[in-house]
Amino acid sequence: MQVGLNIKIKRIGRGYTQEEIADAIGVARSTYTRYESDKRLPDIYKLCALADYFDVSLDDLVGRDWKPKKDHKGRNIAIKPQPKCI
Repeated sequence: MQVGLNIKIKRIGRGYTQEEIADAIGVARSTYTRYESDKRLPDIYKLCALADYFDVSLDDLVGRDWKPKKDHKGRNIAIKPQPKCI
């Protein structure tokens, strides 16, 4: 997974600075810079804050391609994750 690259792409695509995002999620800009460079992985609470800030799902933020699991008859057996964190 390239969490840092995904975060950077979303930030640049929306025209935000690293400082703006860092302030919004409550970390120092240097910490946020480490997130984008994949030198540090945000904890789950910061990932949720980032997903909410960018208005995307956690799956999208971390680059996970979610597909529902199927039973032997082809029926979905998993519940799709919610798009927002609590």
